[in-house]
Amino acid sequence: LIVVVYISHTMVDPTIQSILLIGYAAYEKVRQLPDYVREAAHCLMVCRTAVLGGHTQACPDG
Repeated sequence: LIVVVYISHTMVDPTIQSILLIGYAAYEKVRQLPDYVREAAHCLMVCRTAVLGGHTQACPDG
């Protein structure tokens, strides 16, 4: 499985998650992927987000 995704020069520190968020939906529309690939991509895209119950801690004083 080879995925070629154009990454904008404005992305200072691209992650696998950001690359998948940019290009996976379009890729999945034109390729028939096995369930385990779709599940893995979904897990990577929602990792550390509110979808999985993620949260942010911040100092109330800024």
